[in-house]
Amino acid sequence: MKYITRPSSLPAQSISPRWVSSGSNENTEAGKARHKALEALLSGNDNLVNALHSFDADGVRWAYSYILRTAPMGDYPIQSEQKIDIYRDGKVILDGTADVLCGDHIFDLKWMEHDYRAQMAAYALGLMQRRNTLSATVHILYGATRTVKSYHILKSEAENLVYSTYDKVADPNTPCVASSYCGWCANNLTCSVLNEHVNKVAVGLEMVPVEDLTVVSPAQVAAALNLAKQVEVWCEAVKTKAREMAESGMDIPGYKLSHRAGQREIEPDKIKEAFQMSGLPAETFLKCCKISLQKLNEVYSSYFNLRQSEARMQLNDKLAGIVTNKPTQSFLTKKH
Repeated sequence: MKYITRPSSLPAQSISPRWVSSGSNENTEAGKARHKALEALLSGNDNLVNALHSFDADGVRWAYSYILRTAPMGDYPIQSEQKIDIYRDGKVILDGTADVLCGDHIFDLKWMEHDYRAQMAAYALGLMQRRNTLSATVHILYGATRTVKSYHILKSEAENLVYSTYDKVADPNTPCVASSYCGWCANNLTCSVLNEHVNKVAVGLEMVPVEDLTVVSPAQVAAALNLAKQVEVWCEAVKTKAREMAESGMDIPGYKLSHRAGQREIEPDKIKEAFQMSGLPAETFLKCCKISLQKLNEVYSSYFNLRQSEARMQLNDKLAGIVTNKPTQSFLTKKH
């Protein structure tokens, strides 16, 4: 995961989330699972990505393929989940963990589009300081939409953005403002500003019940959505903290700590053996199997020594008529 942390000496009240660049939906359990799956894929293990919801799994595999196509692996190794320190005047002022590094390239998996310039500038600055270079290339991979934002950044540009942001965060006169980035703050559970929004929701729901949203104005719907996003951050923090406390032995009235066994599966290299041991006819057994088109494309590309794009074109022709598309998913995104 990735966190650009605030200096521990600063009081929580001095931190304004609008100056903290991070991923509003990357700190959820689903976001953590996607990043762990990508890390595992890069080490040659697809168990975690196969356990994801198909939409999430496809996004992670897409990001993985983009990294393999774009990273200069002929000159540098792929480094996953690398801790980065950002220095100023010889002192570490920030630190974070980048998803993937390869030479002067930074690859960061996000899900929805937000303003990540400050976070990426911090990663880039730390990388340039580490490598003693003057520029870096950033690749922000939006898994939900399968789009990439890629750009070069100079060390001077990164310094200007990171240091000015740091100074504003460190300024005690900078007001704390709740935003979609609150999920990354260590104080989100006890934040008075965030709790104020939760209280507003309680009042707001009495004014506009969910079943009445269809008859209110668009502005009221937008207001309800904005409040819901703030509650979402607080709820995730509460659930995470409560689970940790229960696991440490706390008895929470009305709740019990339950466990769910991990999903049973057969490893890909054991499928042939499983077929032989099952005693089922091949046609019947194959009905239980599911093909990952992304994985098939990678294997096809490797087997026939083709580029990924060439392999995809050939497979599209060969499999025409039997590949189906799942229904398109719709979701609301915040306008900037």
